[in-house]
Amino acid sequence: MAATFAAIGDNVDTIVTPKVPGAALDCIIELTGDASYPTGGYVFGNTQLQTLFGGAYSSIWFVDVANPAALIGQPATTAYLASYDRVSQKVQLFTSNGAAPAAFAELPNATSVTTVKVRLRVRFY
Repeated sequence: MAATFAAIGDNVDTIVTPKVPGAALDCIIELTGDASYPTGGYVFGNTQLQTLFGGAYSSIWFVDVANPAALIGQPATTAYLASYDRVSQKVQLFTSNGAAPAAFAELPNATSVTTVKVRLRVRFY
């Protein structure tokens, strides 16, 4: 019940440079979830940021979900609404129950998913 993270984009090779005091960096980070959705969502906080960049950065300013989310490899690729909960530091996935008006609810714990892909725009320093 974990996720892996990878920095993507043009600035990845130059992002781990000596910090300028007070400077913030932006990066697109792709979350790849595993086959079982964890309670409350996939954790993404300072610990994951430090692991990704070798401990070079310590504070997240904000996280913005850059795409809805795609669960790949089910009977068909399915889009879900992804959201970042700043308090719990988790990326949560929501789906509609199809009722009118459509009500969105978080996926239950251990929902069987094959692969989750979510891109996050992260500003940190």
